[in-house]
Amino acid sequence: MKNLNSVGIILILTFLIIIFSNFVSATQITLGTVEKGSDISLMQTCGNCSFNNISYIVYPNKTIEILNIAMTKNGVSFYYDSGDAYTQDFGKHDICGFGDVSGVITTWCYDYFVTPNGEEVSSGKSIFYIGLLAVLIFFMVLGIYAFVSFDGLLSRVGMFGISYLILIAITFVGWNMANDFLTSAPFIASFLRILFFVLTIGVLPLVIGGFAWFVIMAFKVKEIQRLMDRGFSMDEAERRQGKKYK
Repeated sequence: MKNLNSVGIILILTFLIIIFSNFVSATQITLGTVEKGSDISLMQTCGNCSFNNISYIVYPNKTIEILNIAMTKNGVSFYYDSGDAYTQDFGKHDICGFGDVSGVITTWCYDYFVTPNGEEVSSGKSIFYIGLLAVLIFFMVLGIYAFVSFDGLLSRVGMFGISYLILIAITFVGWNMANDFLTSAPFIASFLRILFFVLTIGVLPLVIGGFAWFVIMAFKVKEIQRLMDRGFSMDEAERRQGKKYK
């Protein structure tokens, strides 16, 4: 019985120590997810501290910047308004510092994540991106196959235009996926962004060229019809135009 009482006392003391230590220690664990370029306040909570300082920050590429910044106290909270200075790089950031917890210098660290839109990447979002990309690639392959298979010039031009538009959509989806999932390799997102804008700009000459081709073909059809009205066969009329119209 005596041993059981001793065990009970030890368990109660352990529980009280845990509760007490949680009360007096710095309790900030994470700032969560923030948007790139947004203004943030680096915070820490400690009910038994007279000061807290930020020692350094670890960037996503593992480089360390020494800060040595005194935080402003507000009740049991401490904060430092850093603006957008520490939200320019995608990925995980670690903030470390120290405070005098009950008069004892105690170190602390917590993290936050920087994403393009301030949202966490969820499994549902991942499935949506992958599914959409798979569908676009499928139709892209169909468009290329149709372009190669069709004999008619008009049909091939149409398939080329559709495939081109699907390619623009693929680069747009890939750009957004790279922003969300490849934060450690921002050059991939930058490359896809540039490719998307280049392809989008390319739509204008594509439309102008398609319109010019349509006008030329309409003129050829009119000339072929005029020759057929004069008694020439279709083959002969097309031959006289120098190219068969299909």
